[in-house]
Parts: sequence; structure tokens; C-alpha cells
Amino acid sequence: MKRIILSFLWILLCNTAIGQVSSYFQLTPDGFRTNEGSTYFVIQQDGCSAADLYNRVLLSVGRQFKSPKDVISTVVNQQISINAIYPDIVKVKGFSGMADARFIVIFEFKESRMRIIAPEILSFNNEYGAEILYICQKTNALTQTKDQSIFDYKTRNVRMTEYKATIENVFNALIHSLIYSTANTNNDNW
Repeated sequence: MKRIILSFLWILLCNTAIGQVSSYFQLTPDGFRTNEGSTYFVIQQDGCSAADLYNRVLLSVGRQFKSPKDVISTVVNQQISINAIYPDIVKVKGFSGMADARFIVIFEFKESRMRIIAPEILSFNNEYGAEILYICQKTNALTQTKDQSIFDYKTRNVRMTEYKATIENVFNALIHSLIYSTANTNNDNW
């Protein structure tokens, strides 16, 4: 029960945070895309070197994840790749517990620019590791139901708007926190 309440509060926090920031990515049948259909977006940070941007995101990752060394791989001052599990992202109808999202997101750095490559969701698993939700998957009566697919496989229309909105909000809030959590907190007097 405590886990459900904490998950609900996190989703509420993410929804509130996203209301204050722009939406970076939208969930489509092909995965996350920008409004223009791109698989990445670029943020311009005038006056920041690639090393500065890299260090800011690396520090944010250290603050966001319990064991950052287990979820990241880096190319110093050029790229940070996060391969992690986001716990309790959505409650899937017909299953007990919440679905965890296994994902990868990549940040790349150049002088005064940061490119964020769209998160790739590898799977939505239950607490036992079984995949219980799909973005856009052909349904088979023997193995899964239509309630397990966010988008209809044939028409590619949204079937589960609440899942789509929740997943978008969570990932956009995560990206926002990784980009901006240290931007205004570079106070070395602690």
C-alpha cells in the first residue's frame, strides 16, 4: 500500500512538474518522438563548454539514481548513456502491482550544446520480470490482451490514453530534472 501511495505521489509530482516545463518527447507507436517527429532535441547553453554540460548532467545522474555507477556508461565530456529501470511507472489493468520501465536515454555534448536522444523503452515488466505492457504490439489471444498495448497495432491509434500520458509525464520530468537540477545550484559554499 505504501508503494502505491508513493507511486501516486511521484506521478502527481511529475504531472505538476511537466505542467511547468515544456514537453520534450511524446510517446508514439514507434517510441518517443519530439513534436516535429525527431528522435532527439538539442538544448543551446551559451557560454558552457562541453565539459561543463557533461559534468552538470553527470552530477544530476548521481543525485537521481541510487547507484549511478550501475546505470551509466560515459565517454568523458562527450556522452552519457543511462540504462536503468524506472520503478512503478504505471498500474496495468488485470495485473497486481505496478509495471517497471526498462529504458535507455543518451545525452551528447558539444560546445554550448547538449543533444538528448529520445528514451528507448526496452520493456515494461512486473515485479517478477514478466513483460506486461507494450507500446505497440500485435496481440495474440493466447499470450496477451489488447489491454496490454498502449497503441493499436493495426490502426496505430492510442488505446490507453492514461498510460500514454503518465509515461510521457514521467520521462519528460526525468529528462528535465537531469538537465536542470544542477543548473541553478552551483553554489560551492557548502
